[in-house]
Amino acid sequence: IPKFLTNHTIYYSWEGNPVNISCEVISNPPATMLWRRERFTISEGTPHMQIYGTEGKSVLEVTPMSDRDFGRYNCTARNNIGVRYQEFILAQADVPSNPHSVRLSAVSQRLATVTFMKPDSHGGVPISYYLVQYKELGSIDWRDVKSHSVQTTVVLTGLEPNTTYEVRVAAVNGKGQGEFSHMETFQTLPIREPSPPAVHGQRGMGKAYRLGLVKQDDGGMPIVEYIVKYKTDKEEQWMTKLVPGANDFAMLQPLQWNTRYEVEITARNVKGLSEPTFYQFFMPQKPDITGKNTIKVNIVLQFTFLFHMAAEGFLEVLKVLLDFFMWNAVIFLSW
Repeated sequence: IPKFLTNHTIYYSWEGNPVNISCEVISNPPATMLWRRERFTISEGTPHMQIYGTEGKSVLEVTPMSDRDFGRYNCTARNNIGVRYQEFILAQADVPSNPHSVRLSAVSQRLATVTFMKPDSHGGVPISYYLVQYKELGSIDWRDVKSHSVQTTVVLTGLEPNTTYEVRVAAVNGKGQGEFSHMETFQTLPIREPSPPAVHGQRGMGKAYRLGLVKQDDGGMPIVEYIVKYKTDKEEQWMTKLVPGANDFAMLQPLQWNTRYEVEITARNVKGLSEPTFYQFFMPQKPDITGKNTIKVNIVLQFTFLFHMAAEGFLEVLKVLLDFFMWNAVIFLSW
C-alpha cells in the first residue's frame, strides 16, 4: 500500500500568487497519483492549475484567482495493492500584524536608532522587511526607511537638531503591508560644543612630531578647526597651531631634542569650543649620524616622511626641507 512521505500539508497564498502543493509517496509497485478538489478530479485543463509529476511525486501548482480557489485539496495514491489519501489545505494568506514595543535609543542631533519587536502573526507567509516611517511633529509628509532584511533595528539619519519627530513601524510580506505600530515621539538633541578629540602621536622626521586627531561627537555641527597648543615642560609660554577641522593630524615642529612636551587640544564648531584634551610626549636625544647605515636609513625615512607632510601645505614642507638639508649637509659633502 502506498505510504505518504509529506508532512507539510498547509500552504498559504493570495489571489494571483501561484503556489506549489507537493505530494510524495513510496510504494511497491509504483503508485499512480491523482489530485481532487471536492468531488472533482483535477486535470490538465482545469483553470488556474497545473500538475507536474515524477515517479513517487506529484506537484499541483495552484494560482488562486478568487476565494473559491482556497480550501481543501486531496492527493490520491493507488497501486494494485491498495489506495491512500492525503488532504492538503490551501489557506488565504494575510498581511502581518503590527510590530510592537517600538523604542528609541542613541538619539543625537542627527541620528536616532529605532528598535521594535516583530509582529505576533506574519500572516502565513514570511515577512520580507519592515517599513519605518518618520516625520517632524505637525508635518504631513512621512519619510520611509526600509529595514535590512528582517532586522528589527533601523537607524534614522539626516535628522534636524532640537526637533520633535514621530515614528511608526509596519511589517511587509508577500501579501502586502500590515498595520502600523503605535506611534512614538522623540526629540533630537540641540546643537552643542563638540566633545574633546581623541589624540595619538608618533615621531616624525627630524625635529617634528605627528599628532593624530580622531574626531569624536561633533555636537551636531562640523568641526571648524582644532586648536593645538604645545610647550616644553620647562616653559610657561604656549605655542599655538590652528588645524582645519577636515584634517586628521597636526605636525608640531621644530622641536627640541631630549625634551618633554605638553599638548592641549580643543575642537571648535559654530557653537563653541570643546573641553581640552591633554597629551604628553618626549623627544629623544639627537640621533647619531656618524654611521653610514644610520645615515642611509635616516635619509630614506626622512624623504618618505616628506610625502606625508604634503597635507600640511607648502610652507610647512619648505620648513622641513630647510631643516633636512641643514641637518644632513655634512652627509652630502662626505658622499
